[in-house]
Amino acid sequence: MATRRKRYERLAIHAGGIGALLLMVLWCRFQGDTGVYDDSLGVLGKPFYRMYYLLHFLTDFASQRLLGTKTLTEAMRMAVCIGIAASLWAIGCLLYFSGRRLSARLWGNRAADPEDHASSEIRPVSRRAFFTEAASGTGAMMACGAAYPVALAPEAARITRYTLEIPQWPEALDGLRAVQLTDTHYGPMLSLGYLQRVVQQTNALQPDIVFLTGDYVHNHRRHIRDGIQVFSKLESRFGTLAVLGNHDHWIGLRETKANFEELGVPLIDNSRRFLSPDGLSDTISRDAVCIAGVDDLWTGEIDFEAALSGVPESMPRILLSHNPDVAELNNPYRVDAMFSGHTHGGQVCIPGIGALAYSTDFGDKYLAGVCPGPWTTAIVSRGIGVVSLPVRFNCPAEIVEVTFRRAVSEAPLSA
Repeated sequence: MATRRKRYERLAIHAGGIGALLLMVLWCRFQGDTGVYDDSLGVLGKPFYRMYYLLHFLTDFASQRLLGTKTLTEAMRMAVCIGIAASLWAIGCLLYFSGRRLSARLWGNRAADPEDHASSEIRPVSRRAFFTEAASGTGAMMACGAAYPVALAPEAARITRYTLEIPQWPEALDGLRAVQLTDTHYGPMLSLGYLQRVVQQTNALQPDIVFLTGDYVHNHRRHIRDGIQVFSKLESRFGTLAVLGNHDHWIGLRETKANFEELGVPLIDNSRRFLSPDGLSDTISRDAVCIAGVDDLWTGEIDFEAALSGVPESMPRILLSHNPDVAELNNPYRVDAMFSGHTHGGQVCIPGIGALAYSTDFGDKYLAGVCPGPWTTAIVSRGIGVVSLPVRFNCPAEIVEVTFRRAVSEAPLSA
């Protein structure tokens, strides 16, 4: 019985340590670099809000007094966060073992049943046993801390490349490379520094044009300006086109539109632009392709006619739509390819089970990747940011690069 009790105690101690670490780490990541409380967290969020400010104070103290700097990088803040969690765990273990030692002295020899005396007596814990447990628990915490950035952290975008062959694609634009960014969700769960690095990754690809397909902010309208102005550093040959997502409608439609207008990035919801070797234009020109957009399926109004009517039948058409379920709507106009996001690829995908949650009405059909639909092929990006939890598992963030080629014959999309 004593051996079994020790096993349970060891498990509880390690679980408590890992739990303290994850609580601190996840909350630190949940707040990101905003350091402000959002009313949407509700009553249950207030204790975590207070705990965050305690953590915020301790990390700032550590940065100023111990590290000699007033600004913490994400790595420094995470290291201090882990240190605080480890300290709290160590204090808890010290109190626990001290309590055991005290109880052994006070009640260890008072077993009610003499026959159970050997098994029920609480023996003092030796110093060696204490430090052995502490070392093993610390090792478990370090392993858990290392696993977070490797397996769970959302801030690690990969580049996925496709080649798309389209009939009658203009020879002058053959080899055009477009980069898609979507679902950046700047706010309490994602740092501005990460989005700046994503922009740098995008610029390193030297795209001809950039497509932004919605959900740029998360949680509060105070994040709108920084979450959109970060795109001011994007560099491409022909510029950037954007459509809105459901979160943009929910959080602040007017402010979002105003910031895109200030940025000089056209919003083409239920509209279009024509891309030719001379650049983007509102009017049809020779050797051009139509890049159209529609509003969000959940919160806006889809108007295919406004986006695609009057486009010459022979002209290639690309559609931007935040929600890929638009591919299931009745659309009388030809579309050669559609770029979407919204699903996050499931965000948390368990091997053998799949995504834990879907934001599409069609299950895995439009979850991520190349998704054939009734009247077009949707390219669905896993996106950059996260919602609900500051975690991605088996579903890394994604920057999509597509190279357009003139099709010799009907050919599918290739990776």
